[in-house]
Amino acid sequence: MKTQEKENKSEMVDNFIRGVLVHNHYLAYKYHKKIYNLKERAIPLLSKKVQHYISDPRQVNVLTALLSLIHDLDENVSKELVLELSESISDPIIKIRIKPILDFSLSNFNMVSHKELKIFIDKKLPNPKYIHKKISQWLNNVPPEDLDHIERLFIVLDGDKNASGTYLPVLYVIMVKWQTGIQLIDSLPFLRNLGAEWVLYHEVGHHFHQHKFGYDLNHENEADQYARSMFRKTHPILVKIVTVLVNIIKALRKIIPKRT
Repeated sequence: MKTQEKENKSEMVDNFIRGVLVHNHYLAYKYHKKIYNLKERAIPLLSKKVQHYISDPRQVNVLTALLSLIHDLDENVSKELVLELSESISDPIIKIRIKPILDFSLSNFNMVSHKELKIFIDKKLPNPKYIHKKISQWLNNVPPEDLDHIERLFIVLDGDKNASGTYLPVLYVIMVKWQTGIQLIDSLPFLRNLGAEWVLYHEVGHHFHQHKFGYDLNHENEADQYARSMFRKTHPILVKIVTVLVNIIKALRKIIPKRT
């Protein structure tokens, strides 16, 4: 049994590396998840692979992927491993790629939950209890089966990421930015809440439709349609008002001649 497990671990890691090498996100994340479920049993083999790739800048994608996986399993182990191998890291590109991995820590988040879903709220955000209350309120609007298998939801400080929200297929992780520090938004939190609520429903929509990696306009439209359906249920009057205004603007565009 132990021999079979060792073989399986080796195959999993090899398939994970293969996915990274050929830029097959689905394959890489599929085996990322399988290896993650092995917990600390996977760390020795992953560490050996890091030692193999640590001095080769041509394989920096594989190296950072392996370190990210170890960091997900145990943040202290990944930091100790990099410290141990620091003399072998001479290429500046490798150092640049490693830094953000080691800088990320779950200790920078308050972990709460909504039923079985783990929610991580950035500690830099003010009033985390309020944020948790609003997120839970919005999640209660979502049919429970639409949230099945979503494992983690991150609420991050606006400006930490480029997008307002992201969805990672296979790993089933959602990220939503919480806007703050903008005078209009801070004085009118209703607008901020509407934006965050829409983004949350949009990302859940990606999960509901089981969208894969990469930007696809049809997928974005489907996720928007899911968010609209949720808003019709949670904000029926607002949706009617916005619909009327949009129709008026469309009508005016047809009437008013275009400038030449």
